[in-house]
Amino acid sequence: MDESLFQNNFFNKQEICQYFGNVLLATDYSGQIVLIFCNGEIITYELVQEKQWQQTSSLKVIPQIAIIKQNDYSLQLNGNGRRFIFMQVDQRYEFKIQIWQRRHKFNWTFQQSLKLNSRSKFLSINLIGSMLMVDHLKTIIIWDYNPPQTKLVRVQSVPLEANTACFNDNDCVIAAKSKQHVVLIKKVNHIWVKYQSIKGEQEFFMQFFKNRLIIMSIYDLFMYKMDDSFHFSIEKQIISGFFTKEPQQCLFIGSIVLIQMPSLQVECYKYENNVWLKDKTYFSSKFEAHQILFSKDNKKLFIYRKKYGCIVFDKKNEIKEKIKS
Repeated sequence: MDESLFQNNFFNKQEICQYFGNVLLATDYSGQIVLIFCNGEIITYELVQEKQWQQTSSLKVIPQIAIIKQNDYSLQLNGNGRRFIFMQVDQRYEFKIQIWQRRHKFNWTFQQSLKLNSRSKFLSINLIGSMLMVDHLKTIIIWDYNPPQTKLVRVQSVPLEANTACFNDNDCVIAAKSKQHVVLIKKVNHIWVKYQSIKGEQEFFMQFFKNRLIIMSIYDLFMYKMDDSFHFSIEKQIISGFFTKEPQQCLFIGSIVLIQMPSLQVECYKYENNVWLKDKTYFSSKFEAHQILFSKDNKKLFIYRKKYGCIVFDKKNEIKEKIKS
């Protein structure tokens, strides 16, 4: 990609050029707030008047100087930017979750800590940050916010082995990737129950997008639409041919799919004439990114690249204009 496309959208390089190690990003719903985790510290940035990023706070969450294994950490910010959840596996291989609440401006206050078995794996939080899911020994454990106690409490376990799971936007459905199936879970009389299963390929990615479930595989992209009873039926199947080797990440944003390959090279596909075509002109040769992230409204794109020691960001309409030109 032409670096000049991002020229006016870099974070201030002088402020964040120190972030050359493993970095984690998290954003709120509209992409106005970004959390950066590096060297045991969480930095909060806020977009001021849609033009300039301003650092608003710095918070030390762990004592170690550098991240050893990035897979041992995870960071999530809820939709309104008022609660973030930080997960880590410590030196004793214990799984810990810290929950922080934003009080006045961007002063973060510690709210709660959860200590789980080392074999647990964090899956997802919902949009408002009131529920989270953890996988533990072929079981999805659901935690829900209890207003009287002002903390998250364990409410239910669903027997299901899942390596990926997520809530839809209004928190009425959970989609869990279990082997070669997507298992759908809904709440019935305050109890989460499994009610539908959709078969996938051996390798596939899934995500919710505007009340639809998107399943991306090697050969096809499947779009499932949800009805009033939360049942998903196939709406469209489109030939894709996105990848032959399993990517690290696939992101669907309507007419565009971004794919991060194991080599860290990012590829762009656009939807045209009922098929997905690789856009070789959008990226320059071997455009590599260490992390790509969309805001939860799918309108802002954040890219982290170690070579530049900074974070770049783009908007969906600018992506469309690039393709048109």
